[in-house]
Parts: sequence; structure tokens; C-alpha cells
Amino acid sequence: LMSQQHLTPDVITLSAAISALGSQSEWHLALHVLQDMSGHHVMPNTVSFGAAMSACENGRQWRHALALLLKMFEQKVLPNELCYGSVISACEKSNCWQRALDLMLSMPLMRLHIDAPSYNPVVAAAAGCSQWQVAMQLFSEMPEASLTPDCFSYTALTTACARSSQWQSALALWTQIFETSVEVSEVTWNAIINACEKGGQWELAL
Repeated sequence: LMSQQHLTPDVITLSAAISALGSQSEWHLALHVLQDMSGHHVMPNTVSFGAAMSACENGRQWRHALALLLKMFEQKVLPNELCYGSVISACEKSNCWQRALDLMLSMPLMRLHIDAPSYNPVVAAAAGCSQWQVAMQLFSEMPEASLTPDCFSYTALTTACARSSQWQSALALWTQIFETSVEVSEVTWNAIINACEKGGQWELAL
């Protein structure tokens, strides 16, 4: 395609190609372009790897995403917060909460700041595996990490409470949402109602 359009394969054009393929859920083709960069005598950089990791995230391919992170270390290419965020999100989408947590906790060792895009998927991953206690603990530690819970945080946590019938915790979150004036989605409210119903508190659900 590049030869047809008279484009010179370099790290910028190839990284852009990887990103474009990833946005179209063509993660396997994105990985092929990354692997083929050496054939064009081009060394992938952080942007190249990050685009490939994002493609794996979109394709729910956490093993491939993690393999890319390890490959970065092998090639002495330093990952950034976006790289870690993509791998963590890929783990979250596959309900690999322990792997997501381990990756997040390893970020400070790389002198990387744990931000909301890295933290929220870990909460969601624990919630997705009905590990509501883990999710609650992570949620409570957000202020210590200088992070403010947002709509994504509350949705993940209330979903975990609903799955585990933890209506008391769900109501506590309901109160906190009002106190902090965080704008949440209908999914969040439905999760709180669902938790009350599963806990036999149908009057509160009304």
C-alpha cells in the first residue's frame, strides 16, 4: 500500500499504519506491521509499540499486549503511561484482575505516574471478577494516589456490589455520589438498584 502511494516507510508512517489498523480492530495486521518494521530497517519506538498495544487492547488480546511490553524491555525501548494503560485495559477486558493489578503496581518502579486510565481498569477488572472487596479497597485508596473517582470508577464499583449483592456498600456509594456531585450514568444507578434488589431490599430499590 505504501509503495502504491509512493510513501517512504519510516517510524512515523508505520506507526500511523499500526494505529489505523488498531482503530479498525485489525490487531493481527497491526502486529504484522510492527514485526515487519525491521524489514524496512526501521526501529520501532514507544509510539509504535503503544499503537500496537492499543490495537491488542481493542481486540481483547492481553497476552499479546503483555508480550509487547516485555519486548520493549528487550529492545530497550522505554514504555510510558499510555503503554501500561493499554496493557492494563487489555487485561481488564479479559477479566485478568490480578495481572492488571500487578502491572499497575509495577509502574512506579519504572518511574511512571499511576493515572486514572491505568487505575480505573484495575478497579473494573476486580469488579468484573466479582472481587468487590478488592475493588472497594482500590477505590478507597484513590485519594492517596492523588486520583479523583469519576463516572467510570463508580460504575465499576457499583457493578461489583450488584454482582455480590452488597447493597449496603452500594447505598454508601449512592450517598458519596451525591456528596461529591459526580455525574454518573444510568448504568451506575441501575447497578445500585440491582444490588438492593438482590439483597432483598426492594423498598430501597424503589
